[in-house]
Amino acid sequence: MVNVEAYSGSEFVASVMTNASHEFTMQLPPGTYTIRVPANAPESVVDADQLVVTANRAVEADFPNACK
Repeated sequence: MVNVEAYSGSEFVASVMTNASHEFTMQLPPGTYTIRVPANAPESVVDADQLVVTANRAVEADFPNACK
């Protein structure tokens, strides 16, 4: 399982763990977010994806090397 974090600009918004299938669900209000999979070292990131969340729509951040 992997920790996944959401940021709006530089502001931390939310964090969730993936399930055993490496999938995750995060409920975020409309806006632009950077979804990150942090590495173990401080300030390191394994992967990141920027996405725009709109009301009543599902979006997907895909991290082929870390989680989905």
